[in-house]
Amino acid sequence: MKLLKYKASGFTLVEMMTIILISSVSFLGMFYIYGDVSKKLEGDLARSEVKTYCNYALNEMANYIKMADDISFNIYDQNIQLITDGNYYGRNSFSLSSDDGILKNGDPIHNSTTRDPNNPTRFVRNHVIRYTSIEKNQFTRYKIRDWDIYSKPNVDGTTTNENSDVRKATLIVEMVVDIIMGWDEDIIIETLSFKKETFSPTAFIKYRNS
Repeated sequence: MKLLKYKASGFTLVEMMTIILISSVSFLGMFYIYGDVSKKLEGDLARSEVKTYCNYALNEMANYIKMADDISFNIYDQNIQLITDGNYYGRNSFSLSSDDGILKNGDPIHNSTTRDPNNPTRFVRNHVIRYTSIEKNQFTRYKIRDWDIYSKPNVDGTTTNENSDVRKATLIVEMVVDIIMGWDEDIIIETLSFKKETFSPTAFIKYRNS
């Protein structure tokens, strides 16, 4: 009787362990790359959001400064508050809230609305970017650290003498925003600064005639 011999083919234990090890390292590398790319994209999104939000807020305040008959200042939440008053827009205030960002008349500026010129009974929201500083899981994306409003200084940095009426009627609004992207607000990955310079014709006439 003839015996048939069969030769089994496959991987040895050492080969299987080697394949598993190589696969694990590859997956870990891919996971690290994905996490790094995802983190960078989220950071870029936060920067873009901050730039759009801050530029909108500064432009909105500039419009009210230009049309104001009277400009004054107050203190809100330990920060300076801008108050504009005039026949066109009426009396309005702009202030900084640590939780809600820039406020217009006490409400977040991204919720502000204006009357539709084509339909006086309809109000249109001015802005689509919300101030989303902290997410529900307390993950901090960014935060407005500080803002300041002051009259335009002279070339040498002083605030007196040369062209004093023009200078006093020109307001500069500055905002400083920290990009954090983490749970620890003390760890800042980048700081962005924004500045808007606005001349108020009404304020200039007021200072000129005083």
